[in-house]
Amino acid sequence: SSGINAEYGEELYTLPLNSALMTNHPPKQKSPDPVRRVPVPKNDTIKCGQCNFELGKTDNTIKCNKCKYSYHSKCMSLSRSMMKIALRYSWDCPSCKTCSVCDAPDGEESLMFCDICDRGYHTFCVNMSALPRGRWECRLCVMCACCGTTNPGDGNWRFQHNEHMKFLQTMCHPCTVYFDKGWFCPVCLKVFDYDAVDDPMVCCDFCDRWVHTGCDNIDDEHYTMLGESGSLYKCILCRGEKEEVYDKHHKKYKEGNKENQLVESL
Repeated sequence: SSGINAEYGEELYTLPLNSALMTNHPPKQKSPDPVRRVPVPKNDTIKCGQCNFELGKTDNTIKCNKCKYSYHSKCMSLSRSMMKIALRYSWDCPSCKTCSVCDAPDGEESLMFCDICDRGYHTFCVNMSALPRGRWECRLCVMCACCGTTNPGDGNWRFQHNEHMKFLQTMCHPCTVYFDKGWFCPVCLKVFDYDAVDDPMVCCDFCDRWVHTGCDNIDDEHYTMLGESGSLYKCILCRGEKEEVYDKHHKKYKEGNKENQLVESL
């Protein structure tokens, strides 16, 4: 059981090991529009091979390993995190990109890009029958955000979105079980086991969720004080000092579910 409200399109999908992560969106081609290359200027000015605007010294840019054209990261749809990874290897622009498995340039209609590193892969080279829906992570990048394992546990990777379909994190199957039960810190979204809590946690008296002391900057003295009888704790989320990203297990929803169950039983 996914434990996710299908009403918001947050149903969990499962895929073969080292294949992909999918969101509930129509299929789409992962590659950007074909690169519109422009002539390299004769002077010292370097322009983006896609938009033809000058590449400033402070701009985030990346150079194709094959065609040697440089591009704005935005023109290549590369986020900051993707840029950090792409700059570590011989990155190829969309027009030069080949499959990282077979290194073949053909089969463009089946070529998809990893949403973490931007490497290209044919669907049939990673045992997939069709292009994924939405987000996809390759075998070199996918790992559990909670425990750090690169093994999904049951042969399938799981992912989590909030009610606005914003991607939150990738999880292995064991961590997904804890997450679906609500056994996770609402600040960092890392799961925990009630029988073996590694980091100190405090339960908020307003939302009834357990928060890591480190996620709320609670020192040892404050932690000891909160353990005393009569002490109330209001977490950093309930105080409005940090944005809420996933509140499905908030006390207000638990109480709402109890009221609905009571009404249905009458």
